[in-house]
Amino acid sequence: MKKLIITLVILGIICGALIATCPDAQQHRDVVNSRLENATTAYLQDQGLQTDGWGGILSSTIGGLVGKLNLAAQMEVKDYALFSVGSVETSKGNQNISLGILKHVFCFVSEDQIKEFMEAGQRD
Repeated sequence: MKKLIITLVILGIICGALIATCPDAQQHRDVVNSRLENATTAYLQDQGLQTDGWGGILSSTIGGLVGKLNLAAQMEVKDYALFSVGSVETSKGNQNISLGILKHVFCFVSEDQIKEFMEAGQRD
């Protein structure tokens, strides 16, 4: 009986820590926005476009703003108390793009995938 009580107390402490450190929706958006901005800058550099000086400031600002507006309109974050999941609706259905746990958000979309998406959009 004593082992059961100790086990339940430990599980309660772990669950309490997970609940207290579950990231909110804004933290998910910040991480994904950062990934979008980095991918936009890398894409512009790959295309040989100016990424320093006024051209860099302008392209970075426009790319970041467009990405943030698009993401803010589409991203949905579900809070499951112990963790949270960020997702967007795509043509393939609902796609999970981030997982938040212990005040950290893991993004499942790589910068390479974002650059591929940009290149595909440029070809269309």
